[in-house]
Amino acid sequence: MAADVRISVVIPTYNRAHLLRGCLESALGQTRPADGVVLVDDGSTDDTDAVAAEYGDRIVYIRQENAGPGAARNNGAAHASGDFIAFLDSDDSWAPWTLEYVAAAISEHNPRLLLLTPDILADPSDWRCDDKQPLVARGYPDFLAAAKHGLYCGSNVMVVHRERMLEVGGFHPSLKCAEDQVLVLRMGVDPGFCQIVSPPLVGVLRHEVSLMESCDGIVGGLNYLIDAEQKGEFPGGAERRSDRRDYLTFLMRGLTHRLIKQGHPREARRLYRRVFGWNLQRLRFRYLLGLPLLSILPVKRK
Repeated sequence: MAADVRISVVIPTYNRAHLLRGCLESALGQTRPADGVVLVDDGSTDDTDAVAAEYGDRIVYIRQENAGPGAARNNGAAHASGDFIAFLDSDDSWAPWTLEYVAAAISEHNPRLLLLTPDILADPSDWRCDDKQPLVARGYPDFLAAAKHGLYCGSNVMVVHRERMLEVGGFHPSLKCAEDQVLVLRMGVDPGFCQIVSPPLVGVLRHEVSLMESCDGIVGGLNYLIDAEQKGEFPGGAERRSDRRDYLTFLMRGLTHRLIKQGHPREARRLYRRVFGWNLQRLRFRYLLGLPLLSILPVKRK
């Protein structure tokens, strides 16, 4: 089955022309070739179009008016032909055997959602993937069964069943943060989830210009998730409520700490109060006592 499954690559980009070649080369240089590479330019104002033109018909280049990362990924998925979509951010890169391992994991575990393990980089040149390590993939009944243990599933390490993704509405098109979390929670109880535990297959670049560093984006995304959970919009019902909230409180803890480090303690405390009861039920006393204290301490800026 590994040879039969079709896997397309979707790369959303916005003003990353200086990093785009490395990303495209990694997607096109796979030991198991992609079934199409779709580059979605989300209204870039740099030389993204010129870089894309260098690759000719080796990629499908789509330019859209600036609409955000979720809309760009949805647009790319709509134009892709694969059974699965492997998403790659335009400032990241893959190991040469990434799609080979993804196909093998799909064949073994038959997931609807699959997660890669990243290697976090300070510089693209830090990415070392010359030594091909054995594949270790772990299957779960569904995403929530894995995520309740504190497993993060972001779009830059995600492979998703294309038809199912489109059925549930894809990424939230207007959120600047947590648009990917809306998708994984909508697919949270779909049968079949797989995590490629090792080796790391994605070189993820950490840099100053990042959507995740936007206070408004973080606050808006997290408030949307809380509202949607309280309204019962995510599948699984009361039976899986505890699993969903395990995952949501895991996300909240990390991102409220990030808001404080960025100098937004008031916004962090507001989110903290919204999910106070969820954390109390989980006996997260270290967080419940520590975040208010952390939020009133001076922030050391580098």
